[in-house]
Amino acid sequence: MLSMPKKLNVLTITEGGLEELSFRQFKIIINEGKYVNTALLLLKHPSDAIKEKLKNFNSIFEDIYRDRLVDFSGQVLEDTPITKIIEEVFEADLLYPHQVVESKVRDYLKSSTPTKIDKKVVVIVRGEEFESNFYLRDLINHLKTKGMDELKSFETIQKLKSDKIVFAINPRTNYLIVEFQKYIKHMDADDKSVLYAIFDGQNDWMKITKYLNKRNIEISKPIDDILEKLKKLHLIEYLNQISETGSAIATILKLIPDL
Repeated sequence: MLSMPKKLNVLTITEGGLEELSFRQFKIIINEGKYVNTALLLLKHPSDAIKEKLKNFNSIFEDIYRDRLVDFSGQVLEDTPITKIIEEVFEADLLYPHQVVESKVRDYLKSSTPTKIDKKVVVIVRGEEFESNFYLRDLINHLKTKGMDELKSFETIQKLKSDKIVFAINPRTNYLIVEFQKYIKHMDADDKSVLYAIFDGQNDWMKITKYLNKRNIEISKPIDDILEKLKKLHLIEYLNQISETGSAIATILKLIPDL
């Protein structure tokens, strides 16, 4: 039996099964769903917006996992899809480090898509102060010193994210980047192009060639040599089938081509 901490006090019980508690400097809100209870640990009193997001999370979670929750037998649920729900509902990616996709910047700046403010932010982010990597709050504070309103800065960064020029690096992605650097550092542009072809289901010399030609990709090395190298790196297997590691690396490289 667990004893209740002496300094744990129930503050309120609101509609919809939402319970609010206080423990030392922390505030805790708990949403009681039909199958699961979800709690948030906060450093300040929860706003109505965060309470609503907690309810939404519980509702979405139960909808997605309903079949497994009805007859729950104690099995561990996969963390990656749950993390994605958390990021989307609570906008947790705002706290993650952000990165500029350098390979897209040149064409983006030449297009009609960005405004003058968008271009200004991209130039600042790629400068010595940030070198294409930043946390949202740090960049907004820096832009404020340049005379840019905080709300306008936030909206501009969000637009750059929607335009796929900037993206948030979640913990899982960051882990994979570090883990796969030992493979990526041995790969050149030719190796990556062929890996993408195999990742997209092109498994023999002729299909890979057609794949590259269709995309106007020129390589300087024989495809057979590249295939042999990818096998030695354990990125492809028998009959040029992509390995689990190769698939993960191709996904990361498509997300961050500049690695």
